[in-house]
Amino acid sequence: MPDGPDEISMNEFDEQAEELLELESDLSSMAGAEMDPNEQYESGTVLGAERVLFDAVPDTYPTTILSPYALRLDVRLSPNRNTSVYIAWPEQLTGDTSLDQLLSTVGVSAHSFADILGREIPVERDGSHYVVDFEHESPDTPTTETDVSSEAPDVESLDDSSPTSPYWYYVVVACSLTWTLYFPLYEYDTMVNVTILAWLIFPVGMYFDNQHVRERSTWTPNKWVWPVLSLVWFLNIPAVLVYLYKRHQAEFPSE
Repeated sequence: MPDGPDEISMNEFDEQAEELLELESDLSSMAGAEMDPNEQYESGTVLGAERVLFDAVPDTYPTTILSPYALRLDVRLSPNRNTSVYIAWPEQLTGDTSLDQLLSTVGVSAHSFADILGREIPVERDGSHYVVDFEHESPDTPTTETDVSSEAPDVESLDDSSPTSPYWYYVVVACSLTWTLYFPLYEYDTMVNVTILAWLIFPVGMYFDNQHVRERSTWTPNKWVWPVLSLVWFLNIPAVLVYLYKRHQAEFPSE
């Protein structure tokens, strides 16, 4: 069997990559080798992933790994440029760990972590190393979330019914003032007084219930017609019965 090239260990690979990046960093700092600002942000293709002990992370790596383990991602920056980036491997996913941010950036869930292979992740150079750039979105990140958020104002604008009418307190004040002025001026028996008071409260209750039905149900009754009908003598009882029937037929998806 012919002798082949010696197999390069991952440590040797990291050392060679670090040396090349150090030379690249030195060259970039020389006069006449200014970097285009657009080149400071890069993305790389994930070729492999491995959980390693924290002491496998190079001592000069700019990101401090405090956990017992680290996740190493082997990344291809270009056909002739490969590197490794490291992030802490948490004991559990709490939503704010580096691994959570990475999964969110590339649009991969923890249950389908193997899908990260071949994905593009954003990286940036920090000295002689590359680190994951969590401030940029991955080119492979699905755009559905951003599309939904950008359309959110349009969805909200479709709802023409406000949570509460700006005129509701005028209705309450008008009824209260009417009752306050009526009581000392006219002295009827208790039954008449209660009837007149109920007659004033009836449209107010209808108005607020009307708002609730408009906001929560599949039926959108006119917010002024039904309260006015409930105020008209001899029409209020039939109007309320029809209103209650249509209200009963309506569906309330949010309740």
